[in-house]
Amino acid sequence: MSYVRLKYYFLFVVFTINVNNIYSQENNSFKYERRRNILKVNLTSLALKNYQFQAERVLTRTISISFTYANLPEGDVPLKNQILNLLQDQDDEVASILNSAQIGYTSYIPEVRFYLGKGYGKGVYLAPFYKYSKYKIRNAEILEYERDDGSFEALVTNGDVSANTFGLLLGAQFNLGRRIVLDWWIMGPNFGTHSGELSGATNRPLSPSEQLLLKNQLEDINVPLSETTFEIASSGVEMVNKGNWGG
Repeated sequence: MSYVRLKYYFLFVVFTINVNNIYSQENNSFKYERRRNILKVNLTSLALKNYQFQAERVLTRTISISFTYANLPEGDVPLKNQILNLLQDQDDEVASILNSAQIGYTSYIPEVRFYLGKGYGKGVYLAPFYKYSKYKIRNAEILEYERDDGSFEALVTNGDVSANTFGLLLGAQFNLGRRIVLDWWIMGPNFGTHSGELSGATNRPLSPSEQLLLKNQLEDINVPLSETTFEIASSGVEMVNKGNWGG
């Protein structure tokens, strides 16, 4: 169910505002601007059409707070072609999902940063954070079932998955100029829970034998560290998945 997971291994090129308390090195050859507010954009994620922005507010020499917003507009699964090449036709079911599904993603991440070095928004930091994520899944063909006439039909599903996780980010922020810094997210494991619902509607009533066959196929689906329940009727399938989540 976790079709897109955004990892905390990004390089941020950052544009900053609100200049504060300018000071320089002893030889005055380079000026460093201490700032209270820092605005950031994740340039590496733009290649995946994932738009990610962060605002950081420096409170003291060692403490700051930040808020990150990320949005992936609905579209093909990121890196779909690369994943398909890795599969090399070894998993037709996964390939069918990748080729059919449209994925969208939104997340909100508040965090508190504790700088271990010179501070004021610079140096190595530890940041406990909370992350809310929501995934939109559209037109995903999760399986094919056999109809009474012997032909096969894909079960097309739509739904949403939401996750709530807590984690700890290790990072480092460096000054690259008077108004540009580099924010390096080294690692940020996070763990929590998720819940999701998927609906698979058919364009015709399912017969009792088709419902039974579909039930048997769905029971064979195993999502690690989670529990899936489903209801099958002549109009289609309703599935609910709940369990652990990590990133």
